[in-house]
Amino acid sequence: MEQCGYNALIQKLEAWNWKQPTINIAVAGSAGTGKSTLINSLRGLKADDKGAALTGCTETTTEVTCYPHPENPNLKLWDLPGVGTLNFPRDTYFETVDFKKYDFLLLVSSSRFSETDLCLLNIRRFKACCHNDTDTCI
Repeated sequence: MEQCGYNALIQKLEAWNWKQPTINIAVAGSAGTGKSTLINSLRGLKADDKGAALTGCTETTTEVTCYPHPENPNLKLWDLPGVGTLNFPRDTYFETVDFKKYDFLLLVSSSRFSETDLCLLNIRRFKACCHNDTDTCI
């Protein structure tokens, strides 16, 4: 039975607000930290599923790639190449990636935060950190 009244209205408004605006989330960090794996997890996919981001232990992502969320195509997860590699050196990375086009930055790290990580965190007002391999760092 469909809900009516105030509660139904609130649920519809919450659903509408989540799905209406386009939100671009940059997933950034050094190569091999688990950025693509995190994107797959957020999308409910495994590495070998169709449409999954390519994963690997070294530099796998070689170009900025958009992965829309399966329940909301307006929520876009952008898999960025690892910063500080031969193909994406730190001194040109920030201009190459053009962080101005993203609404939010999700920094993925698998070790102690580096100077590069701090530089990434300082470029966006809205940001969060995800520390991969926490159990091995404790």
